[in-house]
Amino acid sequence: MLTALAGAAATGCSGDNHSVPPADFTSTAASAASSTTAADWYKPPAAFEGLDPCSIITPAEASALAGRPDLRAARNEGLRPDMSIVGKYDICSWMVGETSPVGVSLQIRDEVLGEVEQGQDAASLWMAEQLGRPANLSHGKNPADLGVEDCAAYVGYSERRAAGVLLTLPTTPATQIPTDTDNLCSRNQTILRDILARVPWK
Repeated sequence: MLTALAGAAATGCSGDNHSVPPADFTSTAASAASSTTAADWYKPPAAFEGLDPCSIITPAEASALAGRPDLRAARNEGLRPDMSIVGKYDICSWMVGETSPVGVSLQIRDEVLGEVEQGQDAASLWMAEQLGRPANLSHGKNPADLGVEDCAAYVGYSERRAAGVLLTLPTTPATQIPTDTDNLCSRNQTILRDILARVPWK
């Protein structure tokens, strides 16, 4: 899950407006976050301002995105000191067994990734308008061939920071071929907005 979230990042530019968390955000996310801790040796970058990626998504939201109720939150599960993403990422994976259909990623993007590039599809433009920041929402084109339907939603912030939500759901006989206006990102854009709006960064 760590490498999947790291590899799904999209490039672009950052913004400097601030989004206010929704008024109906409850303590359920904080409760879930309290049971997840980073690896004992791992210190998230100071640029993340102490934000726990598990704290900005509620269990109910994770279940709604995954389409199942039996998820557990794991922060930086599988992270090792020798990984290249150490010092640049802080990741909350919502697990079902050994797989993670939902993940939240905080990132400091390097020169290769660049800053978040504004997407020109309807969902990305809508997200940018809602949050006042550059947004890039991308989805897989051939879920039947890959066996999964996916969505990577990233929003850019100052100091080359980005926050993202990655969805990776197994396909079913009912899975439709995604289009630019009907895909896993567009169908979940409201929940994705609510999650990303809780990031307090400038």
